[in-house]
Amino acid sequence: MAKADKTKRILIFCLIITVMTFLKVMLWNFGDLDELWNYNLSRGIVMGMVPYRDFNMVLTPLFAFVNSFALLLSRSLIAYRISCSLILTVLMLLVFKAVYDRTNEYYAMPSALICLMFSGVVTYNTLFMIFALSVYMLLARENKSSGNFLIGISAACAALSRQTSGGVLIILVFIILLSPLSGASGAKQRAGNILMYLAGGAVPCVLFLIYLLATGSFSSFWEYCFFGLFAFGSGNGLFEISAVPYLLVALAGIACDVVLMKTDFKASLLHLLTGVTVLLISVPIVESMHTAYSAIWFSIPVVLFIRKRFGGQLSRKISVLLSAILAVAVSAMTVAGTAGCAVVKGSSELKGIAADTALITDYATLAMKNKEYEEMGYRVTTLSNSAVLVSVAEGDIDPVFDMFNKGNFGRKEPMEYVEEVLSRQDALILMPDDYPTEGWQNPEGIYEYVTSHCEVIGSYGRFKWYKPV
Repeated sequence: MAKADKTKRILIFCLIITVMTFLKVMLWNFGDLDELWNYNLSRGIVMGMVPYRDFNMVLTPLFAFVNSFALLLSRSLIAYRISCSLILTVLMLLVFKAVYDRTNEYYAMPSALICLMFSGVVTYNTLFMIFALSVYMLLARENKSSGNFLIGISAACAALSRQTSGGVLIILVFIILLSPLSGASGAKQRAGNILMYLAGGAVPCVLFLIYLLATGSFSSFWEYCFFGLFAFGSGNGLFEISAVPYLLVALAGIACDVVLMKTDFKASLLHLLTGVTVLLISVPIVESMHTAYSAIWFSIPVVLFIRKRFGGQLSRKISVLLSAILAVAVSAMTVAGTAGCAVVKGSSELKGIAADTALITDYATLAMKNKEYEEMGYRVTTLSNSAVLVSVAEGDIDPVFDMFNKGNFGRKEPMEYVEEVLSRQDALILMPDDYPTEGWQNPEGIYEYVTSHCEVIGSYGRFKWYKPV
């Protein structure tokens, strides 16, 4: 009877986490460019384009492919958000399980809700976190051959979600399996563990290699995802003060992992080591969205330390009260983000999304005016960090220029693309007056080049249409 009650309680807790996660993602404040850029990569796939070959993409493609399945049913932002809700739900439930395995459901429930508060827009980093956490939880279990095979699959999928952190994770796990941490009794068993690990990792890697060769995107993949990383890293360094609270949580978690090694050496050391790959998510962009993942990861040992230091059992009443407060806080923060918004009805891709009416109207107007110029025989290219909004409003896609950010061009310079556009007789450039300052990832020198080689033929709000002279 007690076991049945516990199972029922855990299921209720998991249902609450799922509902809260869907609420947060589905009501996410519209206009977040990280969401729209990632959405655009998935919609590009369902529009028949091949990553790397047909559009610039400096990250490995698993996240874009996973979400593209939802867009096959409906090419809309709401379908994309449903898919992202499922991804974030899986991560939150894994956090619940990771805490539950070393405490109980009364610690696991508020822990998951705290992590949900930390989480921002769902991106490829979220998917990486799922696989990294899976690797840690599998490593912490008793050594089994089947477990090593799954670890290999998870580590490879982590690299296919985020190549930098994932690549480090693959190497790190290899070293762990060679060490006493693997739990292997001898050289023969260690060799068997490594073989199973490599076999598991080979499955997604071979499938991806076949895809690259079949689509003719093999060389382009290396151009963007390897050589392009050097340009991305050198051109996109950033530190924002908003990252500090999350970094403090991460530092507290690292300290707790070290302390907990005294009583649970293997699990705590494995958590700390695999957590290094999560810390790398914040390189080179140290701001709240990226550092939140470190806070989520290292909040787990903080909870474990609190349990160890201040009491073995968290009472049911305190857990329910704390969870209720956190649920209300998450809901309030989510609903507050939709203040002044209305449900979009006119746009097929944005229908059902809560958004600021003025924002939707502005970009719909820009899309309409672009269409008018195109009917006059021009080809309009939008140079703005919000170019993706124009493309979505048009129901079209413009590779390269929809995410015309520093470090997203492989070894090619951004000015080369602009010069190529302006060499056309039918070219028009749509660009905002505040282009140099509207986004810190906008390439330098573009605004000056366009304004010195073109004349203005039209305007709307902060945007102007430029024609080469």
